[in-house]
Amino acid sequence: MPPSAETGMADIVRAAAKAGEADRYLAALLSPRKVRGDLIALAAYVAEIRRIGDEVREGPLAEIKLQWWRDALARSVAGEKSGNPVADEFARVVSSYNLAHAKIEDWFDARVHTFYTDPPASDAALALELKLLEGIPFAFAARILGQADADENDGVIADAGTAYGLARLGLDFPRSLARGRAPLPFSATSLHAKNCIGREARALLARVKPAFAHAPQAQMLALLPLALVEPYLQALERDDHDLTRDLGDVMPLSRVWRIWRARATGRI
Repeated sequence: MPPSAETGMADIVRAAAKAGEADRYLAALLSPRKVRGDLIALAAYVAEIRRIGDEVREGPLAEIKLQWWRDALARSVAGEKSGNPVADEFARVVSSYNLAHAKIEDWFDARVHTFYTDPPASDAALALELKLLEGIPFAFAARILGQADADENDGVIADAGTAYGLARLGLDFPRSLARGRAPLPFSATSLHAKNCIGREARALLARVKPAFAHAPQAQMLALLPLALVEPYLQALERDDHDLTRDLGDVMPLSRVWRIWRARATGRI
């Protein structure tokens, strides 16, 4: 492939990661150069799969679109290019680091649940959903960075995935409602839901903080997006924020500062 074509494909992957997974993209930029592109490819793939639910409202149609990504990944891993730069780059990463296909399938299946209107059946079901959706990408990032035994069932990664997932669930609450899905396993007012999300996410974050401060570099770098949990929760808890109507976010410079500070100090 000509260098210009390779550069163009890399730009597409980078743009997908930056637009859809800004936290993971910034964390990748602060990682060692030799794995930076691989982490960006992971972030881009996570972004594309997450985007399906926002683009397709009907569950069966969303599953069809997800199936294309499943099939494209399988073909790319087998050596047949799909023509989609994000799918092909992630397939290269899967092969290079021997990422478990069973884990990828678990991650896909967890995403399928979010395409339909049924809420999580219980608090435990919600925690499992978030652990898979966010914990598996955290574990994959840690493996890419050199933590060979990283797994979403590990206590630190599981708590990290659930805490980060709760914060992002709060940010995207109106999108879930627009698709007809109640993302929590109970009905609640905006204030009560905000309190529940904040209380549980902060309890999990409190458990992760000591481990993060003393974690091996691979795990610490993989979990850098946790630096955004607290500012995300603060954005949700503003008096003028209606959880059911307003999308939450933080200023871009604040996002950069939080992740950089976590990288520099080992604190989240």
